[in-house]
Amino acid sequence: MNVLLVGAGGFIGRHTQAALQQAGHAVQTLQGRLDWQAAHQPEAWQPLLAGMDAVVYLPGTVRDRQHGQEGWLERLHHRAPAALGRACVACGVRRFVLVSALCAGDAAYARSKRAGEQALQGLGAALELQILQPSLVLGAGGISSRQFEWLSRLPWLPLPPQLLRCQVQPLRVEDLAEALVRALQAPSGARPWQAVGPRAATLAAWIAQRRAARGQAPARILRLPQGLVRASAWLGDALPFSSWSREALALLEQDSVASSPAEAARFAELLGHALREPLQGAWA
Repeated sequence: MNVLLVGAGGFIGRHTQAALQQAGHAVQTLQGRLDWQAAHQPEAWQPLLAGMDAVVYLPGTVRDRQHGQEGWLERLHHRAPAALGRACVACGVRRFVLVSALCAGDAAYARSKRAGEQALQGLGAALELQILQPSLVLGAGGISSRQFEWLSRLPWLPLPPQLLRCQVQPLRVEDLAEALVRALQAPSGARPWQAVGPRAATLAAWIAQRRAARGQAPARILRLPQGLVRASAWLGDALPFSSWSREALALLEQDSVASSPAEAARFAELLGHALREPLQGAWA
């Protein structure tokens, strides 16, 4: 197929572009041809859809303020994909694959992701929609992977209480990219795929596993006071280069795991092979 890949410059995007091309698809990227200020309008997308057979939409952020402007969560997760979906319907591009997120709760990130899903689902049979909801994604070049690796090397580990109880089911970025390619061929009407790795554990437990894999003794855990955690998240909001923020803290209040073993098995069936171990290999 001819595929428009939105978000090709990101961590997941680079791996997805390689997987699409390896599968024989021709990939078109935005390459600066879209004005994101107008991305909530279908007309802004229509020139990019000429000759396309499918769209894969990847963009995501946990920072609502970017480039000196507010409202990026709603823009990237809801308004832009909704407008792109309507543009696809107008241009006859039926296949649409959306990367959402496996998150619950009332955090703005989760709300905006759900709003984007619902907007596309509301287009009904006019769009052959596939939604993938990944948990934590690890792999070479990922910000989360670098932070994970850095934390796992600290002999004294100061952690927010949320990291000690929040469970995640991380998967390798290579598995997610391959699943996105396979989703292009999946039957339409499928419910969202919960994209998860082989097992779930708390973030603190994953850090401990990474240390153990290097032959290091367990780190000494320092449980940070909640007041200090909130203050550091407020500070993170003010630092544009920081991935730590109030929104990131809010996401840690909810687990990011498959709702059942059957849902995890369903994702593995979509992938078509055994899931990679998230902590093995030179992924960081």
